Amino acid sequence: MSEANRMHVAAGIGLIGGLVMWAALVADGGGHVIDRLRYDWPMMAGALFGAFCAGLATGGLFGRQGLAGGLLAAFGAVLSTGIGSAIGAASCLWLQAGMMENPVAGLIFGPVFVAASILNSVEVLSTWAGCFLLLHQGARAWMPVCCPAGAQVPKRPFAR
Repeated sequence: MSEANRMHVAAGIGLIGGLVMWAALVADGGGHVIDRLRYDWPMMAGALFGAFCAGLATGGLFGRQGLAGGLLAAFGAVLSTGIGSAIGAASCLWLQAGMMENPVAGLIFGPVFVAASILNSVEVLSTWAGCFLLLHQGARAWMPVCCPAGAQVPKRPFAR
């Protein structure tokens, strides 16, 4: 995967992180949607930043053809969610210095919160799964068009 394509996929994963965080905040209730964004902006900023960083590491797992490509994308979705939520929660706790003194606690708190939100809410689960499915399908359709001929995603990634 070319560096430009990896950046595009990472940006997509960053947006997915923000959407999933927003869906988790809305599913949690406790106020109007705009009020949640106004008071929970560090959580949104952390989610966007953490998911983008995770996308830089896992972006190469998306956009491949076939069953192996689908399995790699599913693994990439879970891996990028775990990495992104850990980085996002640590950066959120760093932004909100009054919440906890140790942002390292976010490395554990983030993945637990996101996993619980995804598993306990149909809205968050459907947002998470639907966005990653759209990202994978979009990467499959778009990358062969924009890549140079020598950098196309192989149809059989594990074949020699």
